[in-house]
Amino acid sequence: MADRPEVPGWTRINQNKPEEYSSEFVAGNLRFANVTNVSNGQRQLYLVSGLGGTFLTNRTLLTTTNRDGTIEKGSGYNDFIRQYGANTLTAAEKANKQQSIAILSNPNVSSKEEKTSIKDSGEFKSTSVGNNTATEGFDLTDASNPLFGTGQTLGGDSGIKGANLIYPKSMQANQDHIVFEALEYQSRALGTESEGGGAFALQRRNSTRSSLGSVRLPIQGQIADSNAVNWGQDEMDPVALLGAKTFLEGAKNGFGAAGGVLENAAETIEKNPEAAKTGAVATLLTQAIGKPNVLSRTTGAIVNPNMELLFQGPSLRPFTFTFRMSARDKPEGDEIRKIIFFFKKAMAARQTKNGFFLKAPNTFRITYKCDGKDHVGINKIKECALLNCAVNYVPDAQYSSRSDGNLTAYEMQLQFQEIEPIYYDDYEGLENTLGY
Repeated sequence: MADRPEVPGWTRINQNKPEEYSSEFVAGNLRFANVTNVSNGQRQLYLVSGLGGTFLTNRTLLTTTNRDGTIEKGSGYNDFIRQYGANTLTAAEKANKQQSIAILSNPNVSSKEEKTSIKDSGEFKSTSVGNNTATEGFDLTDASNPLFGTGQTLGGDSGIKGANLIYPKSMQANQDHIVFEALEYQSRALGTESEGGGAFALQRRNSTRSSLGSVRLPIQGQIADSNAVNWGQDEMDPVALLGAKTFLEGAKNGFGAAGGVLENAAETIEKNPEAAKTGAVATLLTQAIGKPNVLSRTTGAIVNPNMELLFQGPSLRPFTFTFRMSARDKPEGDEIRKIIFFFKKAMAARQTKNGFFLKAPNTFRITYKCDGKDHVGINKIKECALLNCAVNYVPDAQYSSRSDGNLTAYEMQLQFQEIEPIYYDDYEGLENTLGY
């Protein structure tokens, strides 16, 4: 297959081998890399060390798994087993296989013959590989479809793809800083039982996919987060409660069994005839005329509302960052302009060539760094959308520019919001950090 497409979240690290796709993922608090050959189904597992992003990283080969299931040990296999144990490697291998299945299931990266051969192999025989072989039609849920997929949008990625922007330019990799990485927006496919979460779940995004480009800035003051969930007051009067109980009992045991609920209710009414009669009349009258205070107005009593605070759902956290940037020379002034351009362009919606659709802007991965590693003393942030980028070109209320055309100071405020809520299971493996 001569032309193999670019796939969001995957890179082609070897230009001489266009059939090899690579992505990174995290398992057991360690970062790994997957390299999958979409022509023959072979996959490799690497341990990734270094700062990541646009700084130098090292990949150590742990295993190579052929499509018949045979495994070859890499140069780092024995050291990894000694340091982290066989169970850690097993978990990484399981995640690595899922990465390979994801790329091999893409309908466009392999020919029909290649997919058939891979699907019939011992390693992938019982997986979803080959189920999405391209047909004469196209799938609207597929990000690479011919309406708004890869290559169907206007504009290039200059200024974003491959960007490695730093302010101040003298900042060292081991200094505390914050990293903003632009990501290709990834939609969420409807989940299945085999993908976990049940048929009504949405498949989680791959939050470790490769970035298009990055900006590194110093950590500012006023670092804060606010975790919240929505709880709301709810009421259910006795008539509604009886109806709900009757229906649920019928749904559970057949609607013939719902008669038992009504018999119990009748027995309760028989023992408390006046209370039941007054309460039922008051409730029905309230529903009929829309006036909730009839009973209270006439008797000073109300029907028990059975008030309770009930969980309504999670919330999405907002984050605001303000950066003041002053150039000390022309190269730093040029870098500041590139940084502002990076955020403005990355947050812009994309037009499709046919004019019918708009594609979502890039999203961002935001990470605090300390000595080149994820900062354990500050909260983690999930993938975010950039909602607003506000730039003050005269932050000192007095216009001033340099002879090279750059202004002497800029103030940039970025307003982000996480695109997914924080869930209970997101904290797994983060016990030695602040978590989210």
